[in-house]
Amino acid sequence: MTNQFSNLQQQQITQALQHEIRCAEQMLQALQTETTALGEHTPAPLEAVLQTKLDKMQQLELASRQRESLLKALLKPNQSATTLNYAAVFEHNGTLQPLWQSLMQLAQRCQQLNYINGSLVERGHQQSRHAMNILQGATNYTDADINTTINHSDGYNHTGQTTWSNSSHSLAQV
Repeated sequence: MTNQFSNLQQQQITQALQHEIRCAEQMLQALQTETTALGEHTPAPLEAVLQTKLDKMQQLELASRQRESLLKALLKPNQSATTLNYAAVFEHNGTLQPLWQSLMQLAQRCQQLNYINGSLVERGHQQSRHAMNILQGATNYTDADINTTINHSDGYNHTGQTTWSNSSHSLAQV
């Protein structure tokens, strides 16, 4: 597979991979900025960060489609250009293989950070829901509703989840 591509084709693929790596690096930066904004709990900067993240995600998807189109055009008819066999296509190519590995590592880091950010968003949602329940005078919560402890009771609901209770008066009634 070393001589699978001509010099021109190799150059085109190298440029496509380098462009995709730059897009992935920008996506990673956007995710890191999102993590910071989520930690600050301020909506205005978070909205701007989310728009940037969306823009970077679209740029990365476009770069990925361009790379796939280029490889489909260059590969022999009996080879398919799927993510599953890119490693094999680039395996013995001293220029393309390190670029592909770098792209895969960046993609993995982006995926991990996006998962963490999603967890932070979910945690904030749970905390907001919990605060709303308190304000509205809701008296029972399940483990699925909140992630913090408040006056634990030994009760269980019909699904077997531990129930939590608080004061029977809402802030509006006090």
